[in-house]
Amino acid sequence: MLRIALKSALKRKGRLLLTSFAVVLGTAFLSGSFVFTDTIKNTFDDLFADVNADTDAFVRSSNVIEGDFGLETRNRIPTTLVDTISAVEGVAVADPQIQTSAIIIGREGKPITVSGPTFGGNVSDDAVSPWVYDQGRAPTNGDEVAIDLGSAKKEDFTLGEKIRVSAAGGTREFELVGFVKFGDVDSPGGASYVLLDLQTAQEYLLPQRDAAKSLVDAIVVKGDGSVTDEVLAERIQGAVDNETEVLTGAEITEENQSDIREGLNFFTIFLTVFALVALFVGSFVIANIFSITQAQRQRENALLRAIGAKSTQITFAALVEAALIGLVGSLLGLLGGIALAKGLQSMLAAFGIDIPAVGLTLLPRTIAITMIAGILVTIGAAILPSIKAGRIKPVEAMRESALETGSSNRSRLVIGLIALVVGFGAVLTGLFGGQLTLFGIGIPVTFIALYVLLPLFSQPITDLIGRPIEATRGITGRMARDNASRNPKRTARTAAALLIGVALVAGVSVIAASVKSSIRQIFAEQFTGDYAVSLDVAGGGPMMGGFGNDFADQLGAIDGVKAAAGISQNLGVVDGKNQILTVVNPATIGEVFDLKFTSGDAADLTADGVAISQDRATKDALGMGDTIEVQLVDGVTRTLTVQGIYTEDLLAGSYSVSRELFADTAIDVPDFAIFVLESDGANSAAVTKALAAAVEENGLGKLLPRDEYIDQQSEQINQIVNLVYGLLFLSVFIAIFGIILTLWLSVLERRRELALSRAVGMTKGQVWGMVSWEAVITSLLGTVVGILVGLVLGYALVYALRDEGFSSFTIPIATMITMFVISVFIGVVAAIIPAYRATKTDVVGALASS
Repeated sequence: MLRIALKSALKRKGRLLLTSFAVVLGTAFLSGSFVFTDTIKNTFDDLFADVNADTDAFVRSSNVIEGDFGLETRNRIPTTLVDTISAVEGVAVADPQIQTSAIIIGREGKPITVSGPTFGGNVSDDAVSPWVYDQGRAPTNGDEVAIDLGSAKKEDFTLGEKIRVSAAGGTREFELVGFVKFGDVDSPGGASYVLLDLQTAQEYLLPQRDAAKSLVDAIVVKGDGSVTDEVLAERIQGAVDNETEVLTGAEITEENQSDIREGLNFFTIFLTVFALVALFVGSFVIANIFSITQAQRQRENALLRAIGAKSTQITFAALVEAALIGLVGSLLGLLGGIALAKGLQSMLAAFGIDIPAVGLTLLPRTIAITMIAGILVTIGAAILPSIKAGRIKPVEAMRESALETGSSNRSRLVIGLIALVVGFGAVLTGLFGGQLTLFGIGIPVTFIALYVLLPLFSQPITDLIGRPIEATRGITGRMARDNASRNPKRTARTAAALLIGVALVAGVSVIAASVKSSIRQIFAEQFTGDYAVSLDVAGGGPMMGGFGNDFADQLGAIDGVKAAAGISQNLGVVDGKNQILTVVNPATIGEVFDLKFTSGDAADLTADGVAISQDRATKDALGMGDTIEVQLVDGVTRTLTVQGIYTEDLLAGSYSVSRELFADTAIDVPDFAIFVLESDGANSAAVTKALAAAVEENGLGKLLPRDEYIDQQSEQINQIVNLVYGLLFLSVFIAIFGIILTLWLSVLERRRELALSRAVGMTKGQVWGMVSWEAVITSLLGTVVGILVGLVLGYALVYALRDEGFSSFTIPIATMITMFVISVFIGVVAAIIPAYRATKTDVVGALASS
């Protein structure tokens, strides 16, 4: 039977390759994500090992606060430690380093476009510096600057040219004296770098407060070779205080490498999830194709039973064929994944993210996961059709036509409803109970339940969908509707794969529309100003640089401006827990935002106070006059008094403090946005012109009227949504392929029927139209049900987020209409090959065959 199974599969090479194509796409995405991220990891591992080769010790503050998504803020250390460390026996060089935020302004007066953070720091000619001069030299005074080679290429800067830079010290002009590379990379991770001499970096890049101007972020040490790195680090640690930590060169290298790996883990998981979605959708296509092909081979299987083959042997033979399809598909998918990874690498290079990999990294783990996943998915999808094939009775050898058999409608209904309750119950439990694992399990179980139940309801739906087609296309439409309704099980299974893709797209669309609507509503209620100045640079944002605090004061001094309030965020430890602190100017924040204080007022907030949300006050049993302990990144714990309680915390968060809290610290608190309110009776045109001139002179920022700013905030989700749409298209493409292959097999099965139709006068055009409209009906079935399922899932998720402020359930009507139009297009496109094959049917030969 093994030999028979292999011969049977190899005899139908075209069908073997076509069926395996459903596996190819999913496994290619799976292997491609692994190859791509492994390549980046290995590349940066080598890069950091290279640039840190001369680093024997790394000295930094031990005061650090970690936030979500790998975000952290670390205190700085005194420059005087350079002399202390230089005096340690075994130290050859102690090189102080600064790394903070600075933004390069392009020739058009706007920040240059980068795909990573925007850094600023110091550079020297020391051997321990990671920077390598491609052109020019190191800056030596306050008027000179070096930048990374990648940024220089973007704007085609030349040495000797004057450029502007925006940082904590405002916007200044410098002369370009050097272009540098980070090891072999023009600009690591797509970031931009502004590099100054140490004194200028301290005075200009660090907060404009006396406490910050004698600090550095770290000190890189090179030994004289007399002792090991471990011994050198121990000696240095003994010479510094307990708030300073010393790592060996190997430890800081491993930390840098680990940070890259952790940063890529989310990306890997993200791509893997969509690869699994593609494989899941492909499994429905495979199951459908196996059901059809096993039905078409009833006589063949029945003859094998008649000559002595056992039921288990027939099933085994079918599963062998499935395993062969999975093997072929996985091998092709593995090769496709390598090509996909290369394409992703080229795409990143086009966006300015330099990854200097000399080749792709293909690990044995990637090969194993890809092959196992592809084969298991294929075998799993073929199990039920294979078992049904094994149950064929020898007497079926006498039957001339193929007939699919299956469970009764009653058992299908019971099984489907149980699966639906279990699946959707898991989805709801995951959403409302915070159990993401249950949510992840519930979604596929729900779709499996729909796959089981859809044949029970597909006939009336296809009849309804087909009526307008019959009314407009006549006999062609009538036959298309009858063909779609004749075998509801097959039609439903064919539509099921498209149903999943459409449901996911519809669900994401509903969530996106609802979130955007909620954001608009939140800002419309709380933002009471007339303008906003937002960052217009990649990498900028809370705790990644922004506007100096004096820029908000500068805008507030413009004639016709009543108030200008900047907002920042910083990390702090509140009563032992890491929290985000919103930093405001109490004198102006109440003019542009209505946080609805129930006790106290924003204007009453002092350097020793804190305003908290009502939810936080309730959870921690806090009231006016109570105190909380807040530790900032400098390691100092401060006792703050509750001076206000507000109800609207979606923008302000749980804790709001005055920027005066940071007045005597060296902690960065740049504003990520500035909100402006006009004076009563002011000339709006004059105010707008003056604000625009100030923003243009600053070189950083984008002035937006209130409504445009609200639209900008709500539209930010579009980037993520469009990425999700692009990845979900893979599953939709697999569904389209499933429709094509199902119709193709259906045409082969109906050769005699098509021949009879042609014999009684049906034209080739009518045959083409019949097959095309049948495909349209099938695709509309998947689209209609998919949209309904997507709406339900979207509503459930939006409802679960109501406590987070996302309470506006919005149905994107235009998106839904577009999906209907696309489904018709999908049907027409999917029918091209099957319809062409149908028109080429040999009438005489088909009628003569038995």
